[in-house]
Amino acid sequence: MIPYINQRCNEWVAWIRRRDDGGLGYPKECCYTRLQGRGPPNGYLPSVDDAAWEIDRAVRALEPQLHKAMIVFYLNRGTGDQKARDCHCHRDTFYERVHRAHQRIDAWLQDERLKTPQLLLA
Repeated sequence: MIPYINQRCNEWVAWIRRRDDGGLGYPKECCYTRLQGRGPPNGYLPSVDDAAWEIDRAVRALEPQLHKAMIVFYLNRGTGDQKARDCHCHRDTFYERVHRAHQRIDAWLQDERLKTPQLLLA
């Protein structure tokens, strides 16, 4: 596991959960939130977090096994053994997939930085 990527992924998960319930602790489609309008100024607007969005794009770019391992690892509750069962693999294989996903995300982030034009400061 790469600590820097793990931290970014934990922030990504917090962003996903905040986005899914609007920060209310309720799903967007429960009876309480349906009473509120959908559009501004009184409605739900998802928060935009560029760093979390970047991780979201990197996770979506992963191959299917690694993508599923990341979703299960960060979004599902339960023990490592339960999460490995959800991915239909051994616990060691599951953690290896998470580690490979971290490596691929790190490489994806570096590639994205290389694509971004750098500002020249004089």
